[in-house]
Amino acid sequence: MKNRPEIKNGQLGIDIARYDLRNAKAGYLPVLTASGALSTGYSNNQSIEYFSQLDNNFFQRVGLTLSIPIFTNRVNRTNVENAKIEIDQALLTLKNTQTTLAQTIEQAYISVLNAQAQYDASVEQLNATREGYRIANEELKAGAANIVSYLQQKTLYTQAFQAYIQAKYNAALNVRIYDFYAGIAIKL
Repeated sequence: MKNRPEIKNGQLGIDIARYDLRNAKAGYLPVLTASGALSTGYSNNQSIEYFSQLDNNFFQRVGLTLSIPIFTNRVNRTNVENAKIEIDQALLTLKNTQTTLAQTIEQAYISVLNAQAQYDASVEQLNATREGYRIANEELKAGAANIVSYLQQKTLYTQAFQAYIQAKYNAALNVRIYDFYAGIAIKL
């Protein structure tokens, strides 16, 4: 669970929600704002030179503003409560992600067990049909069986071989999927 990106994403969601709470609590703090401005002007209707007008019309302004939140119409309190709710939602989302991942991993493990059992059964079936096909072949050579029973045994053997191949690769796929969730590098 520690290495999965969806879990890390959920943990980052909790961290983001906690920073949002800190940001919301900052609404209770006073704010000091500094400002400044420089300006000048020029008019071509006046008889004064350009640079003299710029020098004569040069204005400077500096200001400090202190804002103390006394009456905020419960905006700050609402923001803080919303941020707390976001933290709870992020925790629930992480828990849901962990539960879903655990279910997925358990399902992958069950799939591995089922695929292994299916593979073992297909090996047994393949061995049995192979022997039946060999006997039908010998009976056909000896003249004790007809071509229809021989072809039926050949078809059964072919179907068993196909089921064996499918079960083999299905088992390999399920093992690789389980290895993926276990954090083991996938090798083909």
